[in-house]
Amino acid sequence: MRMGNPEGGYYFLVRLDGPVRSIRAKTGEMWTLVNLLVWPSFQGDNLERALGGNEVPVGLSNVLQEVGPDLPLIDSSKVVYFARGIVKA
Repeated sequence: MRMGNPEGGYYFLVRLDGPVRSIRAKTGEMWTLVNLLVWPSFQGDNLERALGGNEVPVGLSNVLQEVGPDLPLIDSSKVVYFARGIVKA
């Protein structure tokens, strides 16, 4: 799901096919990844470039709240940045 960013551009909310449990590097505690927020790492970039086969550097955050059509807004205090990566279609 594409979501507007108040600072311009877009975030993408991605729901994984199944929950992924892992150890959070910052705390050493277990946590579960289900809904991720993905956005281009660099200002002015966009994820649509990945559809043309380009690699797009992204930031990844774990969304720690329920999301869905009834909850269209994400509380920023419930979003935890955890990694950078590359998206390529």
